[in-house]
Amino acid sequence: MKLQNTIPHMAGQSVRVNGTSYQLDAKGVVNVIDEKDIAKLLADRTAWRVYVDRSPIVNPVVTPAPVTVPTPLAAPIEESPEDAIPPDEWPDPDVSMTTKQLHEIADAYRVPYTSKTSKKALVDLIMVAMYGEE
Repeated sequence: MKLQNTIPHMAGQSVRVNGTSYQLDAKGVVNVIDEKDIAKLLADRTAWRVYVDRSPIVNPVVTPAPVTVPTPLAAPIEESPEDAIPPDEWPDPDVSMTTKQLHEIADAYRVPYTSKTSKKALVDLIMVAMYGEE
């Protein structure tokens, strides 16, 4: 069993217990095998204690997790009064209308379209949805 002498000036010295001589290392630690010697040394609690060899814990390199910044929600697009068309007064679609106006009408009539749908094709699709096949 490893024991340590807690008195600083005893580091590197030797001690004699029950006729056996023990050499202390630089930390004041000695390996004692005889049970009687261990009991006698530990009886002096002011100078001796059981030594537990604790090697330092090496912290692994921790890479921080990437910080995710929430994407702010887009601000609602404000419509100018001339762009706003009340749903109950929608005119027949025309290619002279803005794409935004055509999209509103298409959405109201549940006409499927993509961002690549041309104005002409969108007008044709809305007219079919409004008046049926012609």
